[in-house]
Amino acid sequence: MNGKTRILVVDYDEDIRFIVAPILEKMGYEVVGVRSGPDAIRAAASKRFHLALVDIKMPDTGERSAIRQMRKLNPRLPLILITDSSHSADAELREATQEFLYKPLRPAQLKLTIERVLGGAGQEEP
Repeated sequence: MNGKTRILVVDYDEDIRFIVAPILEKMGYEVVGVRSGPDAIRAAASKRFHLALVDIKMPDTGERSAIRQMRKLNPRLPLILITDSSHSADAELREATQEFLYKPLRPAQLKLTIERVLGGAGQEEP
C-alpha cells in the first residue's frame, strides 16, 4: 500500500478516531482525523483525500453540509458513512455514499470495505 493514499476520518468521538487511525495506518494509509463537519471541510480544502469515513450522527449536525462541501472540493471523493444500528440514513445520505459501516467497527470489515470502495484505485496521487 502506497503511503500517499489518504483517508479522512470524521467522527466526534475521539475514541473512534484513536481506534480507527492506527488500524488504517497499519494497513498503509495516511490518516487525518477530525471531530466535526466544519473541521472536515477545512481538511478537505487543504489536502486531497482518496476516501472519507464520515459519522452521520455528529452533535454539530454538520455531516450533510460537510459531505456537500467535500463533494464540491473533490466530486469523485468516495464516502463511507459510519453509524450505529439505531440510526438510519435518509435518502440524501444514502445517495451520497458508496458504503455504510456500523459501530462497533471491526478491523476486518473496515479493511474489506475500504478495499472494495477504493477498488485498487486511490493508490496514486489524485
